[in-house]
Amino acid sequence: METKEALTLKRLLFRATRGRAILTTFDLEIAEEDIIKSDDYHLTQIGYVVLFEDMGQMRKIVERVC
Repeated sequence: METKEALTLKRLLFRATRGRAILTTFDLEIAEEDIIKSDDYHLTQIGYVVLFEDMGQMRKIVERVC
């Protein structure tokens, strides 16, 4: 599920790195025992992975954006 924030992050990272970084998002699967009762916070959480070639300045740009 792509949220509005995930799409914004993808667009921002693409523009900041001039298309040299790839962002992939995924839904987090949280175990039943880790969920706080009557709390829906876990339903809105996503994880992300950024792939890029580590070239000095590129790492700083990706860290700043993320």
